[in-house]
Amino acid sequence: MTKKGEDGSELYADQSEKTLVVKHNDKEYEFKYRDMTWSGRNKAISAATSIDQMNKGHFDLDRYKRLCLTTMITQHPFKEDLEIALIKIDSKIGEQLEEIIPKPTEIIGEEEEGFTEPQ
Repeated sequence: MTKKGEDGSELYADQSEKTLVVKHNDKEYEFKYRDMTWSGRNKAISAATSIDQMNKGHFDLDRYKRLCLTTMITQHPFKEDLEIALIKIDSKIGEQLEEIIPKPTEIIGEEEEGFTEPQ
C-alpha cells in the first residue's frame, strides 16, 4: 500500500554527488556529477532548440548534450575548461559520458511534429 507523502522536500532532485568512471586505454578516469533538476533539463532543451524562418523547429543534439554535461559535471580530469574539452574528446569517451545525460527523446518525442535534428 502506498503511503501519503508529507515532506515536499522528498520531491527535489537528488543532488548528491555521484561518480562515473570512464575507461580509456586501460586507464580509469573519474568524473563527479550531480543529476539535473527538472528546471535544468528545461533550460538545456530551450537553449538547444531553435525555429527557422520557415517556422520549422530544430533540436541541436550536440549542444543539448554538452549543456547537460557542463551543468552536471562537478569534477573532471581535464586540465582545460570542460566546455573546450568536450569538443575535443574521443567519441568512445563521449558515449560513456552520455550514460548520465537525460535522453532528449524522453523530453521531446522522437517524432515531434515540425522538429528535426540538424544534419
